[in-house]
Amino acid sequence: MSKVTTISAKSTPACVAIDEAKLALRIDGNDLDTEISAALDAAIESVELETHRALRVSYTVAEIYDGWPCNPVRFDWQPVKSIVSITYYDSADASQTVTASNYRLLACTDGAAVLEFDDDYSLPTTATRRDAVTINYLAGYADTASVPGLAKQAVTLKVRELFGDLMDREAKSNTRSLKAITSQLSWGAYR
Repeated sequence: MSKVTTISAKSTPACVAIDEAKLALRIDGNDLDTEISAALDAAIESVELETHRALRVSYTVAEIYDGWPCNPVRFDWQPVKSIVSITYYDSADASQTVTASNYRLLACTDGAAVLEFDDDYSLPTTATRRDAVTINYLAGYADTASVPGLAKQAVTLKVRELFGDLMDREAKSNTRSLKAITSQLSWGAYR
C-alpha cells in the first residue's frame, strides 16, 4: 500500500505569535521582526514535522492511497478536526465520493483521531492507480489557546536556537565581509 500526504493550506495564526517569540528572545522593538518572523516560521515547521501535530488553527490535508487503507485509518497529521471528503476512482475509473454516513471520526485514548468505516459498508473496488483513494481532512486546534503548552515551549526553544544560529551566522558573515573589505584596503607593510 503506497500513500502520499500533502498539505494544501496552512492557516494563520500559528501557536506562537511574534510577540511571544520576541519575549522568549528577550528582544524589544520591531527592528528584527522580519528575522524573528522567519525564525518563528522555521521553528513551527520543524516542531510540526517532528511531532506530526498541526500547530496552527487549521491545516487542509490530503492522504492519497493506491487502494483502500486498513480500517481504522490513522491520520498523519493530528489533531483531526473533521473529514472533508473521501473520494475514490471506481473500477471504471470514474471519480466517486463516499457518503459521510458510511464512516465516522473517532478519538483514540492518546488524543489522536482515526477514521473508521461502518462494519456494514463494503469498500468498493478501485481502479488501479496511485491516487485511487483520497481522504481530505482538516487538522489543527480550535484556537491557539488550545495548542498544548509543551508544543508552544518546543517552538519557542527552537526559535531561540534558530535565531541564535541566524545571528551567529550573520556575525560570522559580517566578520568575514569586514576582513575581505579591510584586506582590500590594507596597504600591508606600507601603512
